[in-house]
Amino acid sequence: MNWKKTSLLAGLLLALANSSYAQSKTSPTSPLTQASAQGLITLPFNPDVLDYAKAEDWQALTTQLGSYQVIFHGEIHNRLSDHLIQAELVHLLHQQATSFAIGVEWFQAPFQPWVDAYIAGEIDEGELLQRTEYFTRWRYDWRLLQPIMHYAQGQQIPVLALNAPAELTRQIAREGLDSLSPEQRAQLPDIQPPQPYHAERLEGFFGQRLGDHGQIDYLISAQRTWDETMAANAAAWLANHPKSRLLLFAGQFHLEYQHAIISDFLRRLPDLTGKTLSLANGEFEEWYENRFDGFLLTQPLSLPAHGRLGSHITPQGQACLRELIDDSAAESAGLQINDCIVGFNNQPIRHFSDLMLALYQTQPNQQVELLITRPAGENHRRAQLINLKLD
Repeated sequence: MNWKKTSLLAGLLLALANSSYAQSKTSPTSPLTQASAQGLITLPFNPDVLDYAKAEDWQALTTQLGSYQVIFHGEIHNRLSDHLIQAELVHLLHQQATSFAIGVEWFQAPFQPWVDAYIAGEIDEGELLQRTEYFTRWRYDWRLLQPIMHYAQGQQIPVLALNAPAELTRQIAREGLDSLSPEQRAQLPDIQPPQPYHAERLEGFFGQRLGDHGQIDYLISAQRTWDETMAANAAAWLANHPKSRLLLFAGQFHLEYQHAIISDFLRRLPDLTGKTLSLANGEFEEWYENRFDGFLLTQPLSLPAHGRLGSHITPQGQACLRELIDDSAAESAGLQINDCIVGFNNQPIRHFSDLMLALYQTQPNQQVELLITRPAGENHRRAQLINLKLD
């Protein structure tokens, strides 16, 4: 496969995010076709597939997808190539099945109502990000996930917020499962200890990073909480929709070697044994035999840089500056701490998420116009236009 790392990547992201499938429920375009149109990949897209006995390449693999009710894809969270494969899997299942859902690690389960509201078109993208606290709970560049979420909204495909609340997993990592109150514990499913081989891998993973410092058992409990919660939420949805199919996207560590999410999921729905497929993609050096049912050999794609202000901004509520970075665009333009950005190139800014969506559409060194409000005496603010060259 020939992946081309070019400046056209920004064009791909814009095309995918704003393409016809975001508005039309008929004949959405393949994400890979759009990637080819932007010069990022060469068609036919047909990387080799390792470990999967029924297919040696991507084209052959796609003919087998209909044999599985559940398809897991293990991602590297910040790698565009992985999310492009995921977007294409969504497209392929949409062509094959009238009923399926996309389960994701990116959103935490308590925020499911806001994800549902976005898919239903009741709230916009900025509100989705703000209401799910995306930029404090997940933080990865939203442009990676935009094509998938826009496709899902355009085609009314349910998206399942699978992950455990960060407040609980952080507490477990610090103090252990026994530190949870009965009310907190009630928010989580049954959490089993890892299977012996999985336990050995977790101990090696955390031990290598912590040495003799920290409570490895607590970190393993937090990891198991993530795995069990995502598996339980996915299994619960499929139990209520037994004729539907499921795509589940999570980090590779949660899915490899059929452990963690996959074994936890099948413990709850044993009748689906043999009806699941685990996939991942990456370079040959990342492949280990039987790590996944199928491993696509791809080269990484990275996101292009976008323009930056050079300041720390409150992630919840209004987009107000709480710290300036020395010699940054914000400092050079005369922005001050407690300035609140309410407009960006004539686009209203309600909150931090709106600001990030606006910045994603810019390039470094681009000239922009900000509308800010600045404190002007007690309980008063003054509006002001600021011209700024982004970092």
